[in-house]
Amino acid sequence: EVVSDRGGILVQFTWMDKIISNQDTNLQLRFSDALSTKEINGDIKYDIIVYDKSGNKIVTKLDLIAQNATDSQVIKFPSKGIYQMELNIKGITYPDSTTSDETRNGIARGTVVVS
Repeated sequence: EVVSDRGGILVQFTWMDKIISNQDTNLQLRFSDALSTKEINGDIKYDIIVYDKSGNKIVTKLDLIAQNATDSQVIKFPSKGIYQMELNIKGITYPDSTTSDETRNGIARGTVVVS
């Protein structure tokens, strides 16, 4: 679990498989309110960026949508090691709304260890 630096969004990561280098790994994401832990009732627009230990971007996935605050993505880590994962929350679209709420935008960061 990681919390965004602004906007109070909690992001829960669930890896569906053991994280092994150079293999596709399915990541499940769930977005909720950091204080109440209630799931957000809306679609979350976000980016995922993964950095290696030297700060190089190894995975970049832009303009993703977590429908009903949940999503899954396939991530491949090139080798064993420790990686930094960054989720850039870019907006929430609530039901019956045509505009994106950007008041809760922020960045959530976490560490992933790959064996």
